[in-house]
Amino acid sequence: MLAFKQTCNSRSFDTHHIQKFNSKRIIFLTLTTLSIQIKIAPVKQDIRFSLLRTIAVVAVSAGAVGSLALMFHAGRNNRSAILMALFFIWVVSPFIGVLLANVFAKRWSVFFRVTLYILMIVLSLGSLVAYRGVLSPAEVKPTAVFLIVPLISWLVIVSVILLATVMPRKLLSGSDAK
Repeated sequence: MLAFKQTCNSRSFDTHHIQKFNSKRIIFLTLTTLSIQIKIAPVKQDIRFSLLRTIAVVAVSAGAVGSLALMFHAGRNNRSAILMALFFIWVVSPFIGVLLANVFAKRWSVFFRVTLYILMIVLSLGSLVAYRGVLSPAEVKPTAVFLIVPLISWLVIVSVILLATVMPRKLLSGSDAK
């Protein structure tokens, strides 16, 4: 403020200019404060996304390991290494698919990334529940579960990704039409 008074005295500003300068300075300070708040908000948002992304990746990794462990336990009496290798590929494929989607998700919209992270968590938990046999009837053979769950997982993955890419466009076009 001392530098401001010296500037005003040396250039002989009248009261109107001083008030105008003061009001601009107050607006500048207000805008500076708002810009600091705006800069802080994305940092908090990045922390949330980072946490959600970390939880999703850990859930998918644990889901894949758990699913494979349950698959090997169910097929422990099977002597065919080729059949076990095919089941291994089929059971782990949805987990690899969402992990690959996660790699490419860094360039996607916030809505799409959040949808993907939630899908990753639900896929992992759902697969473990299904492979454990919690929801399957007693007369269903374990082999059928290990064939059907990855198929359903792929259908859900493709459906959610298609919906996540279409929904934001429809929401934006719907808001423009009003």
